[in-house]
Amino acid sequence: MPLIDIRAHGGVFGGGKYRKNSKIPAGALTDLQKTTYSVNDTNIYVVSVSPNGIYVAFSHQFAQTIRVYDAKTRQFIRQINVPDDYSRNDFIINDDGSIYYKYKVDLVKLNADGSVAWRKTHSYNVGGLVPMTDGSVIIFLNDGKTCIRYAPNGSVIFSRTSQSIDYNSTSVGWNLKGDVFTSPNMTYIAKINTSTGVQIGSIYISVNGSTIIGALAVSPSGNYVSATYWDNSHQVRRYKGDLSTNTPVAVTNIFDTVSTYRSFLMLNDNQLLMGAGSYTVLKLLDFVALSWSDYETGFASGPVYVDMDLDGNLYLSASGGSAWRKVERYYTLLR
Repeated sequence: MPLIDIRAHGGVFGGGKYRKNSKIPAGALTDLQKTTYSVNDTNIYVVSVSPNGIYVAFSHQFAQTIRVYDAKTRQFIRQINVPDDYSRNDFIINDDGSIYYKYKVDLVKLNADGSVAWRKTHSYNVGGLVPMTDGSVIIFLNDGKTCIRYAPNGSVIFSRTSQSIDYNSTSVGWNLKGDVFTSPNMTYIAKINTSTGVQIGSIYISVNGSTIIGALAVSPSGNYVSATYWDNSHQVRRYKGDLSTNTPVAVTNIFDTVSTYRSFLMLNDNQLLMGAGSYTVLKLLDFVALSWSDYETGFASGPVYVDMDLDGNLYLSASGGSAWRKVERYYTLLR
């Protein structure tokens, strides 16, 4: 949950009316607030934050490097020279500072200092990378049939190859609670058991001719999953996370170009963040009001990329940008 700001109510040690283990009435809180910090850097591209908000890392659009910061203090730590021409759009940093990245058929883990911890080679290219809070990682291969979960030490937790297309290596969504979804053949959405890789629920697209065109976004609670579609016009649809109904909330007035990597994230059950095309704005879609608004503006170029830690803090970057931002989300006590 987001942090509660108690600085005006007894100082940093929580003195005053509310102390440790106090029950705070809902009426004592304002609505969710945010504070934005901007950090200058060069050639910032796609962002990844570790689950507990310890490290935040950024790929370079044109060089084989990753720059690592302390996510809390926003201080630069190191630059890592990646040994492969890795996928800049899809990499993971863990709470211990180690990094997973994909390079064609290889999944590689780097130690925090940038040295190679291990490398796994597969029969097909590695697609989606899904981080787990224990430091393990789930991967989907682009044969559409293979799902593997590796432990931090490189051992296999499970490896499943189905007889049919059960996965989509580019259309994947997850939250840090451990809910993982994919869209096999881009024709239906399936939830994946993260202990076995087996589908534990699925739902077909409700409109004939629709095709899922990008990544999925899962709300932090797991109650909802969102997808972008093409059905003669671009759409965003939100489904129940238990996949119990194929009647979604749909919004059709979205942008013509939807970026699919780390720019499509559900802020909560009712709000979706999206970086779109060349837009230098991170857009917020409210499924209750069925309207768009600007969430963060003023980036040098687009799309805007976003990642979120377990506390709900956001980390933002942009294509070819010269700065990144941290958006701290918190409640403030009224009394």
